[in-house]
Amino acid sequence: MQSLRPPHSEILVAITLLATVTFSALAVVSTSYKNRQLFIALQNLQTEETRLQIQLGRLLLEESAWSSHALVEKLAQSRLNMFVPAPEQLVIALLPAEKVNDLPRSPNRVALHASQALQFLASSTSNTENY
Repeated sequence: MQSLRPPHSEILVAITLLATVTFSALAVVSTSYKNRQLFIALQNLQTEETRLQIQLGRLLLEESAWSSHALVEKLAQSRLNMFVPAPEQLVIALLPAEKVNDLPRSPNRVALHASQALQFLASSTSNTENY
């Protein structure tokens, strides 16, 4: 009489396949969970990036407002009693660039390189015309 039981090797193959399928299913579930967690973290970081970009834009706008030439000049005049000297009050000594850095600084004397002096004169005459 033949036995109705499958041979021993077929049972072993079936158990191995079942274990492999179970392991694969658990790996898919674990990978899906990790993928979801990473995606949530990515969304949080993108939200933070957007918030920081908005804050940077506001800070740059505020910086440009506070550093505008007109505001700085107005504050210098009102708080520090500073003014743009008249052209006849200016004394300009043109020096080579390497000598400019060697001179001691004082409130009454400013040493400029020739190109800096020309830029200063051009900006001071344009500023006096605007006010």
